[in-house]
Amino acid sequence: MKHFYKFMLLVVALFVTSLSASGDEHFHSDGISHDFESDGIFYNITDSVSMTVEVTYRGDDIYEYAGEYSGDVIIPQTVTYEGVDYTVTGIGRRAFSGCPDLLSIFVPCTVTEIDMPILSYYRSLASIVVDEGNAVYDSRENCNAIIETSQNRLVAGCKTTVIPSSVTVVGNFAFHACLELASAVIPGSVCEIGDYAFFDCYGLTSIDIPDSVKKIGCSAFESIQVLSLTSFSLGNSIEVIGDYAFRGVPLSSLELSNVTYIGKSAFEKCGLESLCLGNSLVEIGQRAFMDNLLSYVTIPDSVKKIGSEAFGSCPLREITIGKSVEEIGSRAFYYSSIVGSYLTSVTSLNRIPPVCGRSSFSGVSTCRLDVPAGTKETYSAANVWGSFGNIVEIATVEVSTQESRATFEIPATEGSALYTVDVYSDEAMTQLVASSDYDATGTIIPMSTSLELSIENLDNGVYYYSVVVKSSAGETLGSYSGTFEIVSAGIDSISGVDNVVETGRYDIYGHLISEPVRGINIVVYSDGAVRKVIVE
Repeated sequence: MKHFYKFMLLVVALFVTSLSASGDEHFHSDGISHDFESDGIFYNITDSVSMTVEVTYRGDDIYEYAGEYSGDVIIPQTVTYEGVDYTVTGIGRRAFSGCPDLLSIFVPCTVTEIDMPILSYYRSLASIVVDEGNAVYDSRENCNAIIETSQNRLVAGCKTTVIPSSVTVVGNFAFHACLELASAVIPGSVCEIGDYAFFDCYGLTSIDIPDSVKKIGCSAFESIQVLSLTSFSLGNSIEVIGDYAFRGVPLSSLELSNVTYIGKSAFEKCGLESLCLGNSLVEIGQRAFMDNLLSYVTIPDSVKKIGSEAFGSCPLREITIGKSVEEIGSRAFYYSSIVGSYLTSVTSLNRIPPVCGRSSFSGVSTCRLDVPAGTKETYSAANVWGSFGNIVEIATVEVSTQESRATFEIPATEGSALYTVDVYSDEAMTQLVASSDYDATGTIIPMSTSLELSIENLDNGVYYYSVVVKSSAGETLGSYSGTFEIVSAGIDSISGVDNVVETGRYDIYGHLISEPVRGINIVVYSDGAVRKVIVE
């Protein structure tokens, strides 16, 4: 046991000795984190064997000694401390943070490591120059920025930065809290904007994001002040929007055509009044559109998941939820107010009720819920959905009648091969008055599911239809039912119009044809009308 205690004492002694000798740990009893200061620049020893140092700030807390750097800072290649020469190879994290009077920074050729962010909450900085001999970083084209050469990534900029057209990425924290940055012109070469890239840039009044940008990182534009921003342009090619990316940025309307993912709180508190989401979107993150002014929203069919509080605190009146949505988070559409919920109607197009979290909706006891035909019973038994006061089945097939034909627009169904349309004269669907089968190689349009049925011999009135979709193996993939009305059966709507002639005819693929071909032809008339015509 005595030997054990001696061994433990030796281990502790060696550990304490190693801490006091190591330049990497920076333990100081006086609360100062840097290892030494030389000519007004503070350094930490990063390797006591290779004799390298990095530029740092003065104290334990960057805010305690804020403003220690001012004027022009020229970082040397080497520095001497206690008779030992050290090479300056790095700039540490937040080295120049909180220095409003800093005017310029010169980075020598020896600096090969920069731990971002090195800048934040700075005001007067107008010049950043990297030595031309630096093999890792550059400041090409007098851009007043630090660019990672091999990746063409802009890692640090200032209020006078002009982003070169060769830059492909605006990196994380690149302009973090650059307080006097007035405008941001992002060239068409940029494909990504990193996390916190323009965070807390309160002075921004103009931002243009080109179509080349596909990804915007977390908090990239968060905290831009409402009163300062006068111009904002968002490109159409963005695919991913990170957490908090535009939180608080003033936007009255927004259209996102190619976005696949919207992160947490990405557009929270933006003042949005209208929103259009494209059919590429798969997931909407938590609080993504929380606390906006939206009165209606349509969730595209492509979306599978809606995060908790995604549209919370929005005074929504109408909501349409696409057919692929599987999960709706808690309080996703919840609106809490002393006057209660504004919600009047919700349409859910999924035949299987999406799984809902707690209080996904508010005011459902007086709200109408429209669901696909044949699913009312399923929705009534489902959690949250069963709380709606009025559940109504809707037809998911659009029917139009013209001339002697009825056209049925059927939702696209993967793997479909055979479609059967039956029309009945009675609500019980016992009196069949018209029927047709369509297959994928026959009269159905392959690029859509538009079915035409002759109603030439039917009288005016209301009719009931049934559409069944089957696979090539005979498996039922979908079934739809509803009603439509014939107002002028058998009457050609253009037969009484003088001088109306056919001006063009196309096949189902849009190719111009000189004469009718078997199947469905698309005919254009001189009065501007376009009709589908079945040629037997």
